[in-house]
Amino acid sequence: MAIESGTRYPVSVESYVQTLKGYLAIQRTLLDKELFVERHPHSFLIQTSHPYPDEVKGRSRFVTQIDENHAEQGKNRSPSGDILTSWVFPIVSCDTQRFEGIVSVGRTTSNDIVIDYPVISKLHAHFSRSPGMNDCILTDANSANRTIVNGVSLEPRQSRELNDGDLVAFGVFEFAYHTASGFFDLLEKLR
Repeated sequence: MAIESGTRYPVSVESYVQTLKGYLAIQRTLLDKELFVERHPHSFLIQTSHPYPDEVKGRSRFVTQIDENHAEQGKNRSPSGDILTSWVFPIVSCDTQRFEGIVSVGRTTSNDIVIDYPVISKLHAHFSRSPGMNDCILTDANSANRTIVNGVSLEPRQSRELNDGDLVAFGVFEFAYHTASGFFDLLEKLR
């Protein structure tokens, strides 16, 4: 089973990444949870922090989500400190991805989710889903600077099943993981 139930995005997810505020607007048009999950059958990562040390501003950034203007804004929780401006990554494969059912995270543009930052490995980690499972499996791809789930580092090549609300970090970049259903519930609380 493909991780995003057959939904494939062209070239990069860059144009599909938006803020929680943007997803709130979508959710308002799809008031029914079942319809929202049908239209967004994949899981999500919500940015909870993005460090931008002064020495790397302007040359390293989230390629799939943050432009230079966002890099100049705050360092914790979200670019402006407001949870509604937190970036949301759909966990989906791009058409350029070679492996069916795998969503890769890493520094190079051949990954589905690109974090162009020195502490991120070329291929840092990947998401997958086994048939019959509701949640994703996150696997560290022998990264140099660790993949962390709920404060516990994964060993190289170790996999861990994710549950809705788990906290995930790739190096110094932190995210909250949500299933489509859990993400809808979160949006309901933020309305």
